[in-house]
Amino acid sequence: MNSENNTEDENYILCFGRIDVHMKGLDTLIEAFEKIAPSFPVHTLKIAGRGSEKDIQWLENRMNDSPAKNKIQFSQNVTQSQKLVLFKKATCLCMPSRFEGWCISAIEAGACSKATIGTRIMGLMDSIKDAETGILVPPQNADALAETMKLLLTDKPLRKKLGENGYRWAQNFTWERVTALQENFYRGIAENTFRILPNKL
Repeated sequence: MNSENNTEDENYILCFGRIDVHMKGLDTLIEAFEKIAPSFPVHTLKIAGRGSEKDIQWLENRMNDSPAKNKIQFSQNVTQSQKLVLFKKATCLCMPSRFEGWCISAIEAGACSKATIGTRIMGLMDSIKDAETGILVPPQNADALAETMKLLLTDKPLRKKLGENGYRWAQNFTWERVTALQENFYRGIAENTFRILPNKL
């Protein structure tokens, strides 16, 4: 993904990744969105990804029971081109996980000049630079998540700054740089001189 200085914004918060209700904090996500939905009549929440039948059924039931159900959308089996459009047109990305590995979605959002809201957990603290490329909140805290959603939806200059920083941060993860890092790692192991290449941001 590559979309420096992207200005497209169709007024939605995006959550993209595996549909795992507990691990990805989708229960917290919907609860937080319900708190802000009345104050943001034009904004919606879009959730996209694949998951088990059990998790998808939970998600669909929870959406149908939500007072904001008309403002929450779910998409399965998204193609690569559809995924790119989702990221490019989002207002911001939101990943309120309880547990996470390396969150590639946060890097993909940065590549599209989009800020990310995440939780202060291992994995997300590596892929999101707090207050630089996104904002981290405590996990399982719908109130804190809702307040941060409000902040990013209302503060366009902040979103722009975080998105621009996110774009620069994402450039550290091009195939060329990843290959150089991997080569540097193996050479360092062989020569006992391993060193970290500097970040661009």
